[in-house]
Amino acid sequence: MAINVTLAQLSTLNNTSILSQNNSNDAILQAALPDALSRSGQTPNQMLSNLDMNSNNIINLPPPVSVNSPARLIDVVSNPTIVVPTTGVSGHTVPFLDGNNTFSGINTFSGSTTLGTVTAITLPTSNVTNTNLAQSPANTLKGNNTGSTANVADLTTTQTVNMLSASPWNDTTASAGVGSKKWNPLFFGNAGTGIIDRFNRVFVGEATASSGDIGPVVTKDWLETLIPSSVGVAQFVSVDTTGQLGVVGASRTSDFRTVFASATGGAQGVSGFGYNNDIGAGSPIAVGLFGLALHSVGQTTGITENELTVASATAIADITPTSGVVGNTAFALNLSCGFAGFTNNVSAALIFGTSVTAKFRKGIVALAGGLDTSVGQGGQGVYLETADGMSQRWLKSDGTTIGEIYATSGLNGLIFYGGNIQFSNSGNFIANGAGAAVTFGATTPAVIATPASVAKWFKIIDSTGATFYIPGWH
Repeated sequence: MAINVTLAQLSTLNNTSILSQNNSNDAILQAALPDALSRSGQTPNQMLSNLDMNSNNIINLPPPVSVNSPARLIDVVSNPTIVVPTTGVSGHTVPFLDGNNTFSGINTFSGSTTLGTVTAITLPTSNVTNTNLAQSPANTLKGNNTGSTANVADLTTTQTVNMLSASPWNDTTASAGVGSKKWNPLFFGNAGTGIIDRFNRVFVGEATASSGDIGPVVTKDWLETLIPSSVGVAQFVSVDTTGQLGVVGASRTSDFRTVFASATGGAQGVSGFGYNNDIGAGSPIAVGLFGLALHSVGQTTGITENELTVASATAIADITPTSGVVGNTAFALNLSCGFAGFTNNVSAALIFGTSVTAKFRKGIVALAGGLDTSVGQGGQGVYLETADGMSQRWLKSDGTTIGEIYATSGLNGLIFYGGNIQFSNSGNFIANGAGAAVTFGATTPAVIATPASVAKWFKIIDSTGATFYIPGWH
């Protein structure tokens, strides 16, 4: 700060040297006075260099009133309320911090900032990036596993698994034998209350090694490598990792009664439905259940099969062609026809043999010891049992009948229809029962002369043991 002084020049003195010296001194004073401090605040009053107090105090300072005011020791220690003027040095309005304010532009705050009690802080939508969040420890998830409102924590793998284990889709309380726990909630008959976990495609086990592309699969698991278009086109794939069971389905009748207090219409472990509703050009194929067992190259000791097994822990009732399916029966395979709305006959109950190069060596093989020997007359069980009048028929390629065998109660016997009965390798036609028999051969009766034209004879033994010969002429 400085004091501006204007001095009058001496012009009436006769002594020229005095006049010159006086003017020179006045110039020095006039040049020095701007460096003096003005107590009244005359301008210019800004410092042109540092103010060195030489270890002396500045006393009687007022309390600070702006962000640029000097603070006294008492101001720092007691932290009094500082009233900030509404206009800052930049000319912008400086708001009160205890009001509702909007700050624009980029504001950078360094160091640690502690906020007091804050009701809420509203941030712009989608403005906090992952890099702005606190870093998480390795193998943790941020969440809240306390069961109530709480601060976000870094959850360990164990904490996360435990929390997921308590979710409805992994509800261990829905155990067998507790009807109220069968559904969570019990939604049968209460539409809109069921809990459903929805997935688009699910790969389990070694199927997870597949990229799952549909045409073509880029990264293949072993199943897609062996059978193309198996994993890639599937909605659910489970490929076992231990060489045992890929998929297991189970259902028991008692659980239905536990929940609904009545008998079930069918507890099915695994169900497959194929719906052939494409009526466009071509020949679409629908398969309800498909099983493929492959015998690999070099496999000379293993057994490959598609197996249907049934077991019973109690004595079961018998089934006859006329009794139909009755209670307390068990069977390995039931081929039925017809469904609600689908009432037309179908082509066949069972076929085997296709147009491929590989062939079945035999059609049906009944293993020795596989049937109940207490049933039937042959001593090894009944291989095939049909109703009265059912026949077995052989056809030519043009569909005409070569021969047909059937039995009817009307004729009380076996009927051969449409063809001849021939015996190869000198076979005999034998009738058993109380010694009765019919044989065909070259045996000549000793009591009569043999006609030259007779080569074969029918030998008949009736139930009394009497023997008769009938010549076979040709």
